[in-house]
Amino acid sequence: MNQQKLPLITKFCSYSIALVFALFFIFVLCSCHRQPGIHPSQTKSQDTSVNVMTFNIPGWSRGDNQNTWENRLQIISGILTGHQADIVGFQEIQSFMLDDVRKALPQYSEIGVARDDGQTRGEYCAILYRNDRFRIFENESGTFWLSETPEVPGSRSWDTSFIRICTWARFIEINTGNGFYLYNTHLDVDSQWAREEGALLIVNRIQNRAFKDPFLLTGDLNAAEQEQTMQFLKGLSPLVRHSGEQATNPIPMVDTFRLLHPDLTNLTTRHDWTATREGNKIDYVFASKDIKVREAQILYDNMDGRYPSDHYPVIAGIIIP
Repeated sequence: MNQQKLPLITKFCSYSIALVFALFFIFVLCSCHRQPGIHPSQTKSQDTSVNVMTFNIPGWSRGDNQNTWENRLQIISGILTGHQADIVGFQEIQSFMLDDVRKALPQYSEIGVARDDGQTRGEYCAILYRNDRFRIFENESGTFWLSETPEVPGSRSWDTSFIRICTWARFIEINTGNGFYLYNTHLDVDSQWAREEGALLIVNRIQNRAFKDPFLLTGDLNAAEQEQTMQFLKGLSPLVRHSGEQATNPIPMVDTFRLLHPDLTNLTTRHDWTATREGNKIDYVFASKDIKVREAQILYDNMDGRYPSDHYPVIAGIIIP
């Protein structure tokens, strides 16, 4: 009788072992599941502190030779390192300037293309970021044109005086795995119509981002704080478009500087090489409402009265949840 039951016992044991291995395999697969876009070694463990700067630095200079690019490069490098900028949204910077900054500061990597041809001709809204702190994955950065045809390099609309662009990226902080987006732009200086439509296009792109991570918007927006475009971005009033249609902002933003300094006046960020502080703030670091702001400054750094730009840079110390 025992010899007849032995094959049945053996078969039962074999099935049991196979079942154990199958369950173990399923457990391993489930344990390895992760959010798309996050590096396998990263999990969100804590908040991320980041210093974000917006900085308009023109390639030309006015007046005597003290404001040439060669004389300003050292000051700019000192500002980025001295204030420990992790990410910088530049406006008006050109290809040769980017090359010089990266040569002086190899700890930064670059995102962006030039506005005229989508390659290297003309001004950039380039983003520099600390390559030892952040990673960017494929298809999670780019540039679009502020026009009715945003994917067409060099395109312009709405009576804009110049070609305008927005460069963006999704950043992953290496140590924590926290993700966030940054959009960097330069709105038109003359056409309010172009500023309004450009802002609306940017808001639509942010609203439709692939991951609902926190976001930042940096830039020279060529608009005082009370202008309709800024009120729209902050969600304080609808945008009355050129057609008469009204648009509301589904993702209201916070002006990081004003959050901490609500009552300060005479805060111009464009001084035209005069070092004045009187006037309106037109350079901004906006943040989504889930981002905490620990500090914010307009920087007046100079070297013996020589300034790095006709704009003052603005920096915000933020915490990404």
